[in-house]
Amino acid sequence: MRNHLPRFRLVIYGGLTAAIITVAGLVRKEGGVDRASPAMLAIFCGLAIAWAIVFVGDVAWHAWKREGYACIHCGRQLQMRAFRLEKCPHCGQ
Repeated sequence: MRNHLPRFRLVIYGGLTAAIITVAGLVRKEGGVDRASPAMLAIFCGLAIAWAIVFVGDVAWHAWKREGYACIHCGRQLQMRAFRLEKCPHCGQ
């Protein structure tokens, strides 16, 4: 299960982002925010709020579990430290 978690997170973030982009495109096609239906705007706001809740929840969960985050260069797991930017001990980036 643990090996599938990054893929699951990618699907969730990617799906929510794709949905937001799709609904934003539909709003633009209807003529912008001024001419879009209230239901379309409610869906757009709901998706944006869901994305924010998932993001904050994900960061809080990993901080609580002390799992850290992945290095953007090599993908190795790094320990999460409060308000510190450090170099990756594996790749030096």
